[in-house]
Amino acid sequence: MNTLPAILFLNAPKQLEFGIDFNLWTIGPKFKGLKAIPIGIHFVHYSLKGSFKTGFFHDFTENDLVVWETDEDQLHRYRHNLREFEFSLGDYPITAELNNINLYEKWRSMSGYINNRLLFQVLPSSLKISSMSSTSKFSNDWTNTQKQDLEQVNQLQNQDIIPTSIEQLNYLNQQNEILMDTSESNQTLAMNTDQENERDDQGLNDWINFSVIDLKLSFPVGSTPTEITKYSLDKSYLFETILTQNYNNEHEIIGELQLSFVLFHFGQLFDGFEQWKLLVHLFCFSIESILKHVDLYMNFINTLKFQLEEFPVDFFKDELSSTSFLVSCLSNLCTNIKETENVGLENQLKKLIDFVDNRFDWDLNHDIRELDEGEDAPMVVELSEG
Repeated sequence: MNTLPAILFLNAPKQLEFGIDFNLWTIGPKFKGLKAIPIGIHFVHYSLKGSFKTGFFHDFTENDLVVWETDEDQLHRYRHNLREFEFSLGDYPITAELNNINLYEKWRSMSGYINNRLLFQVLPSSLKISSMSSTSKFSNDWTNTQKQDLEQVNQLQNQDIIPTSIEQLNYLNQQNEILMDTSESNQTLAMNTDQENERDDQGLNDWINFSVIDLKLSFPVGSTPTEITKYSLDKSYLFETILTQNYNNEHEIIGELQLSFVLFHFGQLFDGFEQWKLLVHLFCFSIESILKHVDLYMNFINTLKFQLEEFPVDFFKDELSSTSFLVSCLSNLCTNIKETENVGLENQLKKLIDFVDNRFDWDLNHDIRELDEGEDAPMVVELSEG
C-alpha cells in the first residue's frame, strides 16, 4: 500500500475542520491524517468551526512525512512507527469531483506557478499563515485607518453623526462585538502597540512579504511631465521593473497572483485579496507590456478565469469589494488587447468576458461604455506655458 507522502495530524481537537487544497472535512475521532498525497505543493488548512483559519504550504516529495506540531526527534519516531497509524489515515481524494470537475486537477490549475522560491520569498520561514495573526503592508495601512476612524467616532460620540463609510461601520460593529466578548480568543485580538513592537523585534514571524506595487508611482525617477503622464496611463514601466526585480522568471508573477488568491480564498486573509487586486490592476493597465509578454498574458487570462469561478456571483456587487474595480480592469484589458490586434489574445479574452457576463450577470460591453473615471483615473501633468 502506498502511504507516503503523508501528513500526520495527531491529537487534533474534536470537530476540527481540516482541509487540503479544495478538500475540507470535519474530522472524526479516528482521524490521524492523510496519506498518498500527490507530489507537489499543497496548502493544508484547519480551524475550529467559526474560528480563525490557520494553514501552511508544503512541497511534498516522494517518501515525505509531515507531522503537525512536532519536533525532529518525534518525527523520526513517527516515521519508524508509521504502520501503526496507517488505518487511521485517509487517502488524498485524488479522484474527487465537484460539478464534474476533478478537484485535484483544479488545484493544479490554481497553483501551478507557485514554487518554493516564491513561497519562501513571500511567506514566513515556516510557510505558515493565520487569519488572526498574519500581517503585511496592508494590515498596517488598515490598522492606521481603523485608528483614525475610532478617533473620529470618539470625538463625535455625543453627536448625532453616523459613520461615513461602510468600512468604518463594519469595523465599529466588530469592535463592539470584541469588547463585549471576554473569551480568550477575542482578547488575543486586543494586541496593544507594545506587543506589536515586541513581535517586530522578534523578526516578524507572521509577516507576509508581498511584492511592493505602488500604482501611483509607476514612472521612472526624474521623468519629464510627458513621461509621468504616459506611465501613469500605461503601467508598463512599473510592470517591467517588478518583473525584473522580484522574480526569477516572468511567470513567477502569475505564481504570486495565485499565491495571493489562495491566501484569500482558503486562508481567509483579506491581505491576499488586496495584493491580488493590485496584481490584476497591474496586468490590465500595462499597455506596452502585452506584446512583449504574449504567453504571460495568455496565462494571466486563463488564471484569472479560474479564480473568478470561485467568487460568489454577488461578490463584486458588495460595496466593500466594489464592482468598479473588476469592470475598470477588464475594460482596460479589452481596449489594450484589441489595440494589439493579436488574434490569440483576443479570442482568449473573449472567453473570459463571456464567462464574466454569465457568472456575474453583467453586460461588460455596456459597462465599458458607461465607465466613469474614478479613483483610478490617470494622472495628467499640466505643462506651464512659456
